[in-house]
Amino acid sequence: MSLTCIIPARGGSKRIRDKNLRTVGGVSLVGRAVFAARQFVTASELGDSVRVVVDTDSEEIAREARAWGAEVPFLRAPELSQDTTSSADSSIALLERLYGKVDDSHDHVILLQPTSPLRSAGDIWICWSKFMGKLFKSALTTVVADEGSGHFIDVDSSGMISALTGKPSSQSTLGPKQYRLSGSVYIISAGLLKKHKTFVPFGKTLPVVLPAERSVDIDEEADLAEAEGLLKLVEIQRLIVAGKEVGGSNPCLVIAEAGVNHNGDVAIAHKLVDVAAQSGADAVKFQTFDPALLVSDSAPKAEYQIANTGGAQNQRQMLEALALPHSAFKELADHAREAGILFLSTPFDERSADFLEELGCPAFKVASGEITNHRLLRVLAAKQRPLLMSTGMATMAEVADAVIVVRESGNRELALFHCVTNYPAQPKDCNLAAMDSMRTLFECPVGWSDHTDGIAVSVAAAAMGAELLEKHFTLDRNMEGPDHPASLEPDELAEMVRAVREAQSARGSAIKRPAPSELANISVVRRSLHAARNLGQGHALSAEDLVLLRPGGGIPAQEERRVIGRTLTRAVVAGERIEESDVR
Repeated sequence: MSLTCIIPARGGSKRIRDKNLRTVGGVSLVGRAVFAARQFVTASELGDSVRVVVDTDSEEIAREARAWGAEVPFLRAPELSQDTTSSADSSIALLERLYGKVDDSHDHVILLQPTSPLRSAGDIWICWSKFMGKLFKSALTTVVADEGSGHFIDVDSSGMISALTGKPSSQSTLGPKQYRLSGSVYIISAGLLKKHKTFVPFGKTLPVVLPAERSVDIDEEADLAEAEGLLKLVEIQRLIVAGKEVGGSNPCLVIAEAGVNHNGDVAIAHKLVDVAAQSGADAVKFQTFDPALLVSDSAPKAEYQIANTGGAQNQRQMLEALALPHSAFKELADHAREAGILFLSTPFDERSADFLEELGCPAFKVASGEITNHRLLRVLAAKQRPLLMSTGMATMAEVADAVIVVRESGNRELALFHCVTNYPAQPKDCNLAAMDSMRTLFECPVGWSDHTDGIAVSVAAAAMGAELLEKHFTLDRNMEGPDHPASLEPDELAEMVRAVREAQSARGSAIKRPAPSELANISVVRRSLHAARNLGQGHALSAEDLVLLRPGGGIPAQEERRVIGRTLTRAVVAGERIEESDVR
């Protein structure tokens, strides 16, 4: 069986300029569609039998689509790029150019409109699973909608779509509610598409209902804002690291990054374990590597490494001096366990990964430089342990490629670190808002791997919702070595952990309500209605009769208009608070 996922994305747009390149959650509409399609391919295990093709007349859209991993074998002809061109006509033309003909020998076609940015791979899979093995040859997504614009559907006694109307209809066997096309997923056999020249052949198309919150269609500027708001409803996959749940409202997982700040000295490494444990961090992390499997003899140092260690050595020689033997890591893991802190390490090669697996390392950290090393990612993911992957230097599309590689291995235990790979990184380069973009697109926990000086950006990241946090630390910043100058000293690490915990607790929930500690102050600082002058029993109140004074506790100030015109049940003197029982 073959399957072609077509994403139609022409350059023109009536209402929104360059619509398919506009972003929702920091990702272009065409990028979101391509990623959803590729995720579906991974989940369906259809593999090479599926082609994800973007059909566009725009070279700019083509570049964006290719960056996200789609095919764009050619640009759409101008005559097929008009407002009047149907998706069926352009898709048939695309298939004819791809295969030379269009019939059921190509099996099936999935159409994914980029203007449905909240559609997930799971939505495509639901539609596909209902489509396969059934008697019908077409399926599409619908949404419950009792009113609004769009194509409402009539359904016949067999459950197939029998008509499309411009208003709600009473002819439906789906139930008492009304349904209309959501436009997010269309599936049809290639032969049926060619025969009927529509993705909705009546009597042959099954409606598949999806949640309304994932069915927004981008047609106006306001739709972009609505989609941004709805992203907050995306469910985030949690993961468990050595019994600790990561993500959502759980405490931020704080990793004290010892890295190579032991300078190749096992005794210093043990001291770093103690410092990490005493700081209150959740984990201490090292780096495990064989220099011969990591760098060539001719690899130069990075600029920051030259600045911190001089230029006498090349990178290979520097790393050879910083590598610890496997026996040392076993000692460090035992020490961490005794100290009550989680032991982690970053493997940089397959042998190191195998060793850490044997050691019982509960999760693997993936360094930013390895995000394009898909061979290593496949090895790590296949071990079915949580992966904590840094994304420094990567575009969102490159992160997507890495995420798909991991998920193709059946590993759903993934968290991402936003990161700026510079030592030290400048706060203006940190772009912490990218954490939210990655969280909603990849539906996994996202944190911050901090290479800035000090603790301010780490605390800011925690306040912005980082679910994991990583920070280098050292015994002394003046020690020789590549990473010491950009690391925290022991007292600073402890202060960072304390501040991060406070920042996360300060985030609270999205619900605006008084804190219990401030309830007692309401009557002290709010105002209520008092008499502006002496007023007799039976007096009809006017605005001039009332003054708004502390304390509260009587008739609240915001209810002043409610009592104007009402009469007093007793006489009150100037400055006296008026109670509810005083008016009728």
